[in-house]
Amino acid sequence: MSGAPSRLLASLDAQISASRIPFDADCLRAERACYRARQGRIDEARQTAAQLRERYAVRPGAIVTAWINLIEGLCSHFDDLGDGARDKLARAHALSAMQRGSRLHLLCAAWLAHVDYSNHQPAAMSLHVREALEFAAIDDHSVRSRACMVVAQALHLGSGLDLATPWYAASHRHAVAEGDDLTIAALIHNRGWLQLTRLGEGALSYDGSEAVRGGLNGIASSQAYDELIGAASTAGITPLLLAQTYCAKDQPANALEIFEAHMPKEDPGNSQSRLACAMLADQAWCRMKIGQFDAARRDAIAAEESLLPAPHVDDRAATHSRLAQIYASFGDQEATDLHFAAAARYWAEFKQ
Repeated sequence: MSGAPSRLLASLDAQISASRIPFDADCLRAERACYRARQGRIDEARQTAAQLRERYAVRPGAIVTAWINLIEGLCSHFDDLGDGARDKLARAHALSAMQRGSRLHLLCAAWLAHVDYSNHQPAAMSLHVREALEFAAIDDHSVRSRACMVVAQALHLGSGLDLATPWYAASHRHAVAEGDDLTIAALIHNRGWLQLTRLGEGALSYDGSEAVRGGLNGIASSQAYDELIGAASTAGITPLLLAQTYCAKDQPANALEIFEAHMPKEDPGNSQSRLACAMLADQAWCRMKIGQFDAARRDAIAAEESLLPAPHVDDRAATHSRLAQIYASFGDQEATDLHFAAAARYWAEFKQ
């Protein structure tokens, strides 16, 4: 599905066509490639980066090199949540510092804040989001929409929806002004998922709360909107998140149907990068609940093995919580106690 046309993409195409200065046109092409990376069109974005790198190989100026690094950083982030994303974004931010306060420099700061949030680095996140919001023009919608979304998510996770709501609204307002459908999609997706994440340990079992219902509705809405606009960047993960909401709602058969359709069949322990351990643990729980005990045990072992790449602390906490439930059902008290203690330790670290 190609999706509805994007105003932002159409605007960039028009500006490229109208540009009479090759360098300016190339910077616009780089910005277009960043959009494509965010959209999940990773190969196209990387091809643009390679073309620009070749074109400026003899005289690789700082600004065009910054754009190339920004493209490559976003490709890494949206392809597999790769650890190399931050290095590329930091390099882009440093290279663009020769035009400190420029739109490119502040855009790099906003994306660094985004990755810092994802990596649970609040001090660095605060520094970069402050830079972006303090110096961006009021109509610099791409910078402000991203920075405001980071603030919204951080407040939502740390303090709750009340403080986050004005920031979600500000991010949405700037995204609409620019015609940035991908940021609107991210807002729908992240807000719904954070409603579940906020529950912490409670998200592992449905309690009829509005937060779980809201999370389920948010992920379903995200999937529908992604299909509408033709976004592929979350196509692999959104169905799996929807499956996890069915787990939270104690509907293992519904969840397992999605897991079996969307979990990579080859080497699932490496799927979706840091999220693999929690996904596999939830899949194991589903199998255990419907009586597929041997398969459940295999998935539980795979989930434990996928903890080794050291995912984020909340992913570790959720995985150990789910494994404690599974091994308790199997009657394995030693494994249950081990995972329960690990879960308690990681949840405490995450809350701190």
